[in-house]
Amino acid sequence: MRLPLLLLKKGKYVDAGLAAMGAFHLANARFMGLSRFAWAFVSTYPSVRALAKGTKEAA
Repeated sequence: MRLPLLLLKKGKYVDAGLAAMGAFHLANARFMGLSRFAWAFVSTYPSVRALAKGTKEAA
């Protein structure tokens, strides 16, 4: 639910938001014993960051 909020303000809070979501996914993976769970989500973060910051960083 936080992802659309990160796209506001041209990605001003995207780094903090992705760090919080990364910690959440890592904690869930550890708690549930899922070895590939966190990697699947964390691997999308560079794309989310580029989208939030604009197309200049995507290239």
